[in-house]
Amino acid sequence: MTEIVAVRKPAKITVDMLKTVLRDVGGPEVERRDPECPGLILRVRPRSGARWSYKGRLHGREKRWDLGPVIATRNSLADVRDQAARIREALRRNIDPTAKTIKAPAIVTPPASWDWEAGVEAFLAQIQRTRRPDTHTDYRRILRNTEELNVFHGRRLADIKREEIAGAIRIIHERGVESHAAHVLRVVRSFWTWLSDDGQRQRSLVEPNLLYRLRPPERTRREVGDRLISQAATGSPGRKSAKPKLPTEKSLGRTLAIAESGAVDPHVSWAIGLLLYTAQRRRAIMGAYTTDFSWSDPETPTGTVVWNLPPFYRKTGRTRRATVSHRLPLTGSAAELVNLIQQEEDLGRPHSENGYWLFPARHPKSKSAKRKSPTLDPGVLNHNLLAFPEVDISPHGIRRAFLTYGKKHLGFTRDDAKLVLDHNEGRPSDATDAYDWDEEMNRKLAMLAKWGKWLDGLRDAAAASDPMLRKENREGLAERIRRNRYREKGLLKDRLTGFGSRGSFDQEDEDDIGDWQD
Repeated sequence: MTEIVAVRKPAKITVDMLKTVLRDVGGPEVERRDPECPGLILRVRPRSGARWSYKGRLHGREKRWDLGPVIATRNSLADVRDQAARIREALRRNIDPTAKTIKAPAIVTPPASWDWEAGVEAFLAQIQRTRRPDTHTDYRRILRNTEELNVFHGRRLADIKREEIAGAIRIIHERGVESHAAHVLRVVRSFWTWLSDDGQRQRSLVEPNLLYRLRPPERTRREVGDRLISQAATGSPGRKSAKPKLPTEKSLGRTLAIAESGAVDPHVSWAIGLLLYTAQRRRAIMGAYTTDFSWSDPETPTGTVVWNLPPFYRKTGRTRRATVSHRLPLTGSAAELVNLIQQEEDLGRPHSENGYWLFPARHPKSKSAKRKSPTLDPGVLNHNLLAFPEVDISPHGIRRAFLTYGKKHLGFTRDDAKLVLDHNEGRPSDATDAYDWDEEMNRKLAMLAKWGKWLDGLRDAAAASDPMLRKENREGLAERIRRNRYREKGLLKDRLTGFGSRGSFDQEDEDDIGDWQD
């Protein structure tokens, strides 16, 4: 009986195979034919290394043509196959491939590729659809307005090299804005990763992993107390310290007193009051909706209002796909404030409306203008807090104060504070988390009640020590806040008001960077 022997087809030569071959050079001599290009041979020798060659017949005699060393890239593999194809065509016509009379191959016009502007617009449309508005604004500002990136305007994305992008980041770094340089690189790297995805590759022609492991230049050494570092090297003029600021107890009391004095817009004062009493994030405050508040909850005593913060406003809703609301039981001054807001808003609303925003956007500049959000912008809180006299506080600083002063004066523990601050609800990230559905409303209620009474005491002490904070003097206080809010640019800090400009808002207002590593 005749035995049938299976003939295996030679393995396909890929870039990964070439990388393996180059790594193992030094072993026995090996020859491997390319099944996709007849006549093309990958030849590995211990001394000469890995090289390409073509084996064919010219004038009836077998010959070999050396095509150069092996380079493990897609472009190099495509080029060597093109060379082999031209040699094969010359041999078919019985022409020596090395002869000078061979007609040069036709110049092929490179395929159409997005230019910088077209790629940026497509990327920003994707970011606007999938990310938050502030992320879209940040990416748009970086990609459109960064001066060092202007050199790429009008150029094909496929022609931009890794070294050029690294050079632009280096120039930004040398301007003294080292953190900004790292941020620009993060945005550009995200842009390039999106361009190299399969859905965009046909239009961008960008190679995958072009910016893989590309890092900004190393930061300038800064060590606290090192007298050998010059003052100019410690940071750019006008930049605030990177150390997170903790508001003083006096600032907390004055902020609440000013908010309740009637010197600022009622919606702003209510928002600041809710921010102080609940220690929640800016966006959650401005996104408060009437139906989020419940005055009859079976897990809380009578007179308590429960604020159900939707997953959209939760950090864990974005990072860990949390699908349940963050529930906060409010009592005392906090509950009275919620009741006041809803009563005031009900007076101007039709009875047919079942729900509405507590802090809606108002005073449009143009009736035809399209707003990004139906609510007041969270930056309103920052701008007004900056203008409060003799106050140094930020929205995120209030969250630091809740944990710090809660531990110091009110007996909170770190895990207690996580329950209110919504850092994974204070639970450990293990298998038991899926079985624990107790929201510990009693612990939350006790903490928020203590915190509210403590803030009320600070407010009363601030109003007693400074007559300016009393309601009868709100007109003068409003004028000082107005001057601070709309002062001319470049003015120095006013000693009377204690107000001074800051380089930027607290960057942690968005993502709570640095509080806990959940």
